[in-house]
Amino acid sequence: MSSTRLYSSDFDTPHIAIVPLGSWEQHGPHLPLDTDTVIASTLCVRACGFIGDNRLLVLPSVNYTASDEHHGFAGTASIATESAERTFTLIARSLSENSPHLRGIVFVNGHGGNVSSMKASSSALVHHGVPHKFWTPTFESNGDLHAGHLETSVMMAIDSEHVRHSQIVVGAIGDTHHLISQMRDHGVHNVSPNGVIGDATLASASFGDEMLSQWTTDLVRLLHSAIKEWLNKPSDVSDMIANHL
Repeated sequence: MSSTRLYSSDFDTPHIAIVPLGSWEQHGPHLPLDTDTVIASTLCVRACGFIGDNRLLVLPSVNYTASDEHHGFAGTASIATESAERTFTLIARSLSENSPHLRGIVFVNGHGGNVSSMKASSSALVHHGVPHKFWTPTFESNGDLHAGHLETSVMMAIDSEHVRHSQIVVGAIGDTHHLISQMRDHGVHNVSPNGVIGDATLASASFGDEMLSQWTTDLVRLLHSAIKEWLNKPSDVSDMIANHL
C-alpha cells in the first residue's frame, strides 16, 4: 500500500510495516534539507507499487534522525545517534505491541548517518523479539559521499524541481576513507564549507534513473524475502479467513 492515508482497519490482517528513514540536514546549496527522506520514501513507494501486495503498509517517514556531523549548517536538525536508535526501537516496539497482526517491520534508510543507530536498534529489537529488517541502498562512493553526483542525480530523476540547478557546485574531492575519517573527527563543515562532498556538476537525471532502478530492484528482492519469511505461513492464512467470517 503506497497511500499515506491509513486506517486502523488496514492493520487488521497479517501485514508488514515499512518505515522510511531520512534526515533533516543540509545538502549543499542546491538540494533540499529532506533529500534523504525523499529518496527513502520514493524507494518504498516504487518497490511496493512494483510488488502490488496490499499486505505491505508504507508508514510515514522518520524525518529527524542522526545528523550531528552536519553541525554548523543552517537548517540542520539532529537528534543524535543514541536518540535516533531509541526512536527506531520505540517505533518498532510500539507497532508490534499494538498491532497483533503485524508480522515484521522493514526500515528503509536513506541517510548514511543512521547506520550506527540502526545497528544498535537492531540489537535491541532482537532482544525484544520484534521481527525486523534494516535496509540501506548500496553504491560505490569513490569520494562522492554527500549532495554530490549521486544524490543530485537521484533527486533530478525523482523530480527536477527538487534541485536548484543554478546553485549546483563542486564540493570536497578526495579519498573516501580519508573524507569519512575527517567528517567523523571534525564534521562536514571542516571538510567542505559548502556542505557538498563530491562533484554535483556531473549529475544527470539518466544516471539517477539508473540508480533508482537498481535500488528499487534490491528493495523488491528484500521485500519478497520478508513476505516469504513473515507472511506466507499457514497461521496467516487462518487469520485472514477468520477476519472475513
